Amino acid sequence: MFGNMTLGIKIVTVVERPGSIRSAQGPKTMAECGFSECPHLDLILLPGGIGCIEQLGNEGTLEFLKDRSVSAEVTMFVCSGAAILAKAGLLDGRRATSNKRSFSLATSQSDRANGLQRHVG
Repeated sequence: MFGNMTLGIKIVTVVERPGSIRSAQGPKTMAECGFSECPHLDLILLPGGIGCIEQLGNEGTLEFLKDRSVSAEVTMFVCSGAAILAKAGLLDGRRATSNKRSFSLATSQSDRANGLQRHVG
């Protein structure tokens, strides 16, 4: 989907250290940027999935998101990615939602994540 965007948008996959990364389901992708050499990001899209649980304890990831979300126009998440943003304090006082399977994981990451709303459906 993102590859079909023709408005001069450059998509960058960022992880702590660049290289091949595998999803919990098995497919691999190539992350070309690590945190230290990542360019300015206008938009941040944090994916969800089972790998989010491991990242909740990764201070490097949490600090990267805190630092970069300040200058990004939009920081967004999919599904359980809400838990990482909540843990980083980036949902404090903000309205957000997550699906029913990830809701308690997200709300348990911060006592100030009261802006999280359960998604019905």
